[in-house]
Amino acid sequence: MRSIARLQGRINKRLRKYRQDRITNESSFNKNEILAQFYQKKATPLAQANEAAETGVPSSISAGIINLKKELTPKEALQQVKTISKERKFKESVEAIIRLAVDPKQGTQNIRGTCILPAGTGKTAKICVFADKSLERQVVEAGADIFGNDEVLRQISEGKLDFDKLIATQEQMGVLRSFAKILGPKGLMPNLKSGTLVKPDALIETIKISKQGQIEFRVNEYADIMVKIGLREFETDSLFQNFDAFAKALASKKPESIKGKYFVRGYVKSSMGPTVKVDLSEYQRMLQD
Repeated sequence: MRSIARLQGRINKRLRKYRQDRITNESSFNKNEILAQFYQKKATPLAQANEAAETGVPSSISAGIINLKKELTPKEALQQVKTISKERKFKESVEAIIRLAVDPKQGTQNIRGTCILPAGTGKTAKICVFADKSLERQVVEAGADIFGNDEVLRQISEGKLDFDKLIATQEQMGVLRSFAKILGPKGLMPNLKSGTLVKPDALIETIKISKQGQIEFRVNEYADIMVKIGLREFETDSLFQNFDAFAKALASKKPESIKGKYFVRGYVKSSMGPTVKVDLSEYQRMLQD
Protein backbone atom coordinates (compact mmCIF):
# COMPACT_ATOMS: atom_id res chain seq x y z
CA MET A 1 0.00 0.00 0.00
CA ARG A 2 2.86 2.38 0.74
CA SER A 3 4.34 1.84 -2.71
CA ILE A 4 0.96 2.66 -4.27
CA ALA A 5 0.71 5.83 -2.14
CA ARG A 6 4.21 6.94 -3.19
CA LEU A 7 3.38 6.29 -6.84
CA GLN A 8 0.12 8.22 -6.55
CA GLY A 9 2.02 11.11 -4.95
CA ARG A 10 4.42 11.27 -7.88
CA ILE A 11 1.51 11.19 -10.32
CA ASN A 12 -0.29 14.00 -8.47
CA LYS A 13 2.87 16.12 -8.51
CA ARG A 14 3.19 15.73 -12.26
CA LEU A 15 -0.52 16.43 -12.68
CA ARG A 16 -0.20 19.73 -10.81
CA LYS A 17 2.76 20.83 -12.93
CA TYR A 18 1.06 19.68 -16.12
CA ARG A 19 -2.14 21.54 -15.21
CA GLN A 20 -0.26 24.76 -14.52
CA ASP A 21 1.55 24.48 -17.86
CA ARG A 22 -1.76 23.93 -19.64
CA ILE A 23 -3.36 26.90 -17.91
CA THR A 24 -0.39 29.07 -18.83
CA ASN A 25 -0.70 28.03 -22.46
CA GLU A 26 -4.50 28.37 -22.32
CA SER A 27 -4.92 24.78 -23.46
CA SER A 28 -7.32 22.12 -22.25
CA PHE A 29 -6.19 19.76 -19.51
CA ASN A 30 -6.30 16.00 -20.12
CA LYS A 31 -5.52 13.76 -17.14
CA ASN A 32 -5.33 10.58 -19.21
CA GLU A 33 -2.69 12.11 -21.47
CA ILE A 34 -0.24 12.73 -18.65
CA LEU A 35 -0.94 9.28 -17.15
CA ALA A 36 -0.06 7.73 -20.50
CA GLN A 37 3.15 9.74 -20.63
CA PHE A 38 4.02 8.85 -17.04
CA TYR A 39 3.61 5.09 -17.47
CA GLN A 40 5.20 5.10 -20.90
CA LYS A 41 8.40 6.44 -19.31
CA LYS A 42 8.23 3.65 -16.70
CA ALA A 43 7.78 0.92 -19.30
CA THR A 44 10.83 -1.31 -19.71
CA PRO A 45 12.73 -1.65 -22.99
CA LEU A 46 11.85 -5.37 -23.06
CA ALA A 47 8.14 -4.67 -22.61
CA GLN A 48 8.26 -2.00 -25.33
CA ALA A 49 10.05 -4.37 -27.71
CA ASN A 50 7.51 -7.14 -27.07
CA GLU A 51 4.60 -4.77 -27.69
CA ALA A 52 6.12 -3.50 -30.91
CA ALA A 53 6.73 -7.08 -32.08
CA GLU A 54 3.13 -8.12 -31.33
CA THR A 55 1.37 -5.06 -32.78
CA GLY A 56 3.83 -3.94 -35.44
CA VAL A 57 3.53 -0.42 -34.03
CA PRO A 58 6.18 1.35 -31.92
CA SER A 59 5.15 1.52 -28.26
CA SER A 60 5.48 5.32 -28.28
CA ILE A 61 2.53 5.36 -30.72
CA SER A 62 0.50 2.36 -29.60
CA ALA A 63 0.61 3.18 -25.87
CA GLY A 64 -2.28 5.61 -26.35
CA ILE A 65 -4.28 6.53 -23.31
CA ILE A 66 -3.83 4.21 -20.32
CA ASN A 67 -7.16 4.12 -18.53
CA LEU A 68 -6.58 2.52 -15.14
CA LYS A 69 -10.34 2.38 -14.49
CA LYS A 70 -11.11 0.26 -17.55
CA GLU A 71 -11.68 -3.44 -16.97
CA LEU A 72 -9.51 -5.65 -19.15
CA THR A 73 -9.64 -9.38 -19.79
CA PRO A 74 -7.27 -11.27 -17.44
CA LYS A 75 -4.67 -11.79 -20.16
CA GLU A 76 -4.80 -8.17 -21.32
CA ALA A 77 -4.54 -6.94 -17.73
CA LEU A 78 -1.48 -9.10 -17.06
CA GLN A 79 0.17 -7.84 -20.24
CA GLN A 80 -0.58 -4.29 -19.08
CA VAL A 81 1.08 -5.00 -15.74
CA LYS A 82 4.24 -6.19 -17.49
CA THR A 83 4.21 -3.15 -19.79
CA ILE A 84 3.80 -0.37 -17.23
CA SER A 85 6.09 -1.77 -14.53
CA LYS A 86 9.81 -1.06 -14.57
CA GLU A 87 12.77 -3.42 -14.28
CA ARG A 88 14.10 -3.79 -10.76
CA LYS A 89 17.13 -5.34 -9.12
CA PHE A 90 15.03 -8.05 -7.49
CA LYS A 91 12.52 -10.58 -8.79
CA GLU A 92 9.23 -8.71 -8.58
CA SER A 93 6.07 -10.71 -7.94
CA VAL A 94 2.74 -10.35 -9.71
CA GLU A 95 -0.27 -10.32 -7.41
CA ALA A 96 -3.98 -10.88 -7.90
CA ILE A 97 -6.59 -9.24 -5.67
CA ILE A 98 -10.21 -10.36 -5.86
CA ARG A 99 -13.12 -9.09 -3.77
CA LEU A 100 -15.98 -11.50 -3.15
CA ALA A 101 -19.59 -10.87 -2.18
CA VAL A 102 -19.20 -12.67 1.14
CA ASP A 103 -19.35 -11.83 4.83
CA PRO A 104 -16.14 -13.25 6.36
CA LYS A 105 -17.70 -13.04 9.84
CA GLN A 106 -20.02 -15.89 8.90
CA GLY A 107 -18.33 -19.26 9.21
CA THR A 108 -19.78 -20.62 5.97
CA GLN A 109 -18.54 -17.58 4.04
CA ASN A 110 -15.00 -17.43 5.44
CA ILE A 111 -13.44 -18.52 2.15
CA ARG A 112 -10.19 -20.43 2.49
CA GLY A 113 -8.37 -23.08 0.51
CA THR A 114 -5.44 -24.09 -1.66
CA CYS A 115 -4.65 -23.93 -5.34
CA ILE A 116 -1.91 -25.39 -7.52
CA LEU A 117 -0.43 -22.84 -9.94
CA PRO A 118 0.26 -24.67 -13.25
CA ALA A 119 3.23 -22.44 -14.11
CA GLY A 120 4.63 -22.49 -10.58
CA THR A 121 5.23 -19.63 -8.20
CA GLY A 122 8.77 -18.81 -9.28
CA LYS A 123 9.92 -19.64 -5.79
CA THR A 124 10.67 -22.96 -4.13
CA ALA A 125 8.90 -23.14 -0.79
CA LYS A 126 10.94 -24.28 2.20
CA ILE A 127 8.85 -26.94 3.95
CA CYS A 128 9.01 -28.20 7.52
CA VAL A 129 7.21 -31.44 8.36
CA PHE A 130 6.22 -32.86 11.72
CA ALA A 131 5.40 -36.55 11.53
CA ASP A 132 6.29 -39.88 13.12
CA LYS A 133 10.03 -40.57 13.21
CA SER A 134 9.52 -43.70 11.09
CA LEU A 135 8.46 -41.48 8.15
CA GLU A 136 11.54 -39.22 8.20
CA ARG A 137 13.31 -40.84 5.26
CA GLN A 138 10.21 -40.80 3.05
CA VAL A 139 9.46 -37.21 4.01
CA VAL A 140 12.94 -36.00 3.09
CA GLU A 141 12.93 -37.95 -0.18
CA ALA A 142 9.57 -36.35 -1.06
CA GLY A 143 11.21 -32.92 -0.86
CA ALA A 144 10.78 -31.69 2.71
CA ASP A 145 13.58 -29.33 3.79
CA ILE A 146 13.22 -29.76 7.56
CA PHE A 147 11.98 -32.71 9.60
CA GLY A 148 10.51 -31.59 12.91
CA ASN A 149 12.30 -32.56 16.11
CA ASP A 150 13.10 -31.10 19.53
CA GLU A 151 15.70 -28.73 18.07
CA VAL A 152 13.18 -27.33 15.57
CA LEU A 153 10.65 -26.88 18.39
CA ARG A 154 13.25 -24.94 20.37
CA GLN A 155 13.90 -22.65 17.41
CA ILE A 156 10.15 -22.08 16.97
CA SER A 157 9.84 -21.16 20.67
CA GLU A 158 12.54 -18.52 20.07
CA GLY A 159 10.68 -17.16 17.05
CA LYS A 160 13.16 -18.58 14.52
CA LEU A 161 10.89 -19.77 11.70
CA ASP A 162 13.27 -20.86 8.97
CA PHE A 163 10.58 -22.26 6.67
CA ASP A 164 7.68 -21.08 4.50
CA LYS A 165 5.21 -23.85 5.25
CA LEU A 166 4.57 -26.26 8.10
CA ILE A 167 2.86 -29.57 7.38
CA ALA A 168 1.94 -32.00 10.15
CA THR A 169 0.10 -35.23 10.72
CA GLN A 170 -2.79 -35.19 13.15
CA GLU A 171 -0.98 -36.98 15.97
CA GLN A 172 1.65 -34.23 16.07
CA MET A 173 -0.84 -31.48 16.91
CA GLY A 174 -0.61 -32.19 20.62
CA VAL A 175 2.96 -30.88 20.53
CA LEU A 176 2.37 -28.03 18.09
CA ARG A 177 -0.69 -26.53 19.81
CA SER A 178 1.52 -25.06 22.52
CA PHE A 179 3.21 -22.97 19.80
CA ALA A 180 -0.05 -21.68 18.30
CA LYS A 181 0.61 -18.09 19.46
CA ILE A 182 3.86 -18.08 17.47
CA LEU A 183 2.78 -20.05 14.40
CA GLY A 184 -0.78 -18.70 14.10
CA PRO A 185 0.00 -15.02 13.38
CA LYS A 186 2.49 -16.14 10.69
CA GLY A 187 -0.11 -18.34 9.01
CA LEU A 188 1.99 -21.42 9.71
CA MET A 189 -0.27 -23.33 12.10
CA PRO A 190 -1.30 -26.59 10.39
CA ASN A 191 -5.04 -26.91 9.74
CA LEU A 192 -7.44 -28.93 7.61
CA LYS A 193 -8.76 -26.04 5.50
CA SER A 194 -5.30 -25.03 4.27
CA GLY A 195 -4.39 -28.65 3.57
CA THR A 196 -1.42 -28.60 5.96
CA LEU A 197 -2.93 -30.96 8.56
CA VAL A 198 -3.08 -34.38 6.94
CA LYS A 199 -3.32 -38.09 7.60
CA PRO A 200 -0.07 -40.12 7.39
CA ASP A 201 -1.13 -41.80 4.13
CA ALA A 202 -1.63 -38.40 2.45
CA LEU A 203 1.55 -36.80 3.78
CA ILE A 204 3.97 -37.63 0.95
CA GLU A 205 1.59 -36.45 -1.78
CA THR A 206 0.93 -33.21 0.13
CA ILE A 207 4.67 -32.48 0.32
CA LYS A 208 5.13 -33.09 -3.41
CA ILE A 209 2.19 -30.84 -4.32
CA SER A 210 3.49 -28.08 -2.05
CA LYS A 211 6.82 -28.19 -3.85
CA GLN A 212 5.12 -28.01 -7.25
CA GLY A 213 3.55 -24.59 -6.68
CA GLN A 214 0.64 -24.94 -4.28
CA ILE A 215 -0.52 -21.69 -2.70
CA GLU A 216 -2.94 -20.97 0.13
CA PHE A 217 -5.60 -18.27 0.05
CA ARG A 218 -7.93 -16.82 2.65
CA VAL A 219 -10.45 -14.00 2.60
CA ASN A 220 -9.66 -11.04 4.87
CA GLU A 221 -12.04 -8.90 6.90
CA TYR A 222 -12.83 -6.75 3.86
CA ALA A 223 -13.84 -9.80 1.76
CA ASP A 224 -10.65 -9.50 -0.33
CA ILE A 225 -8.25 -12.29 -1.24
CA MET A 226 -4.74 -11.42 -2.41
CA VAL A 227 -2.21 -13.98 -3.63
CA LYS A 228 1.02 -14.01 -5.60
CA ILE A 229 0.50 -15.71 -8.96
CA GLY A 230 4.09 -15.67 -10.21
CA LEU A 231 6.95 -13.37 -11.10
CA ARG A 232 6.97 -10.38 -13.44
CA GLU A 233 9.58 -12.18 -15.55
CA PHE A 234 7.03 -14.92 -16.39
CA GLU A 235 5.51 -14.94 -19.85
CA THR A 236 2.01 -13.46 -20.01
CA ASP A 237 0.52 -16.86 -20.89
CA SER A 238 2.09 -18.43 -17.79
CA LEU A 239 0.74 -15.68 -15.55
CA PHE A 240 -2.69 -16.12 -17.12
CA GLN A 241 -2.63 -19.88 -16.48
CA ASN A 242 -1.93 -19.19 -12.81
CA PHE A 243 -4.58 -16.46 -12.55
CA ASP A 244 -7.13 -18.71 -14.24
CA ALA A 245 -6.39 -21.58 -11.83
CA PHE A 246 -6.73 -19.22 -8.84
CA ALA A 247 -10.03 -17.71 -10.04
CA LYS A 248 -11.49 -21.16 -10.71
CA ALA A 249 -10.39 -22.32 -7.26
CA LEU A 250 -12.31 -19.37 -5.77
CA ALA A 251 -15.34 -20.23 -7.88
CA SER A 252 -15.31 -23.76 -6.49
CA LYS A 253 -15.48 -22.32 -2.97
CA LYS A 254 -18.68 -20.32 -3.55
CA PRO A 255 -20.99 -20.86 -0.57
CA GLU A 256 -24.52 -22.07 -1.34
CA SER A 257 -25.87 -19.19 0.74
CA ILE A 258 -24.55 -16.64 -1.77
CA LYS A 259 -27.12 -15.85 -4.44
CA GLY A 260 -26.40 -13.69 -7.46
CA LYS A 261 -23.04 -11.99 -7.94
CA TYR A 262 -20.07 -13.68 -6.26
CA PHE A 263 -17.08 -11.97 -7.89
CA VAL A 264 -17.32 -8.25 -7.04
CA ARG A 265 -14.14 -6.95 -8.66
CA GLY A 266 -10.57 -7.95 -9.39
CA TYR A 267 -7.15 -6.41 -9.90
CA VAL A 268 -3.65 -7.51 -10.85
CA LYS A 269 -0.43 -5.67 -10.11
CA SER A 270 3.30 -6.09 -9.74
CA SER A 271 4.71 -5.81 -6.20
CA MET A 272 5.58 -2.12 -6.61
CA GLY A 273 3.38 -1.16 -9.54
CA PRO A 274 -0.14 0.26 -9.97
CA THR A 275 -3.22 -1.95 -10.03
CA VAL A 276 -4.99 -2.87 -13.27
CA LYS A 277 -8.69 -3.78 -13.20
CA VAL A 278 -9.71 -7.24 -14.39
CA ASP A 279 -13.01 -8.26 -15.93
CA LEU A 280 -14.22 -11.31 -13.96
CA SER A 281 -17.49 -11.82 -15.84
CA GLU A 282 -16.15 -15.03 -17.42
CA TYR A 283 -15.82 -16.66 -14.00
CA GLN A 284 -19.19 -15.31 -12.84
CA ARG A 285 -20.82 -16.95 -15.87
CA MET A 286 -19.19 -20.27 -14.96
CA LEU A 287 -21.16 -20.23 -11.70
CA GLN A 288 -24.43 -19.61 -13.50
CA ASP A 289 -24.03 -22.39 -16.09
